[in-house]
Amino acid sequence: MDTGNIPYPSEVSPEGEPGCDICDIFIDGYSGGFPQRAKIRFWHFDRTIQNPTVYRESLNPGGAWMVGVPGIHVHGKEPGDDLEAHAANARQFITRCGGPEGRAIDPEIAATIGGRIHMATITPANGFRWIPGFEPL
Repeated sequence: MDTGNIPYPSEVSPEGEPGCDICDIFIDGYSGGFPQRAKIRFWHFDRTIQNPTVYRESLNPGGAWMVGVPGIHVHGKEPGDDLEAHAANARQFITRCGGPEGRAIDPEIAATIGGRIHMATITPANGFRWIPGFEPL
C-alpha cells in the first residue's frame, strides 16, 4: 500500500533489517510456565508499508528495559521491587522522551513518543492486570 504523502519515520532500521521502522510492539506473557516475549515489527520500504515481522525476543527478568530518545535518562528513585516506583520512572522516561527535552535532541523520534500511557503486570499467578492509574479510560 502506497502511503502517499503521509510522513513516516525515516529512521534507519537496526543492522540487518530492511526498510525503516514505523513501530515495534512487544507482547509479554508466559508459555509452559516460562516468561516469553514476542516482538512485532511494523515497517515500510520507500513509504510502502510491508507485512509485519514477528520475532522471539529475549527477556531481562528483574531488569529495566527502556528504548527512546538517546541521551534521555530517568532521575527517579531506585525502584528495587517497588512496582509504583517502576511505573513512575517509566512514565517520567516516556514523558521526557516525547516532551521538550526529547524534541530538542531528536525531534523525529520524539514526535513518535507519547500519548496516554498504559501499563500492566503479567504473572503466572495473577495473569494480566492493569497497574492502577495506567488503565485504559
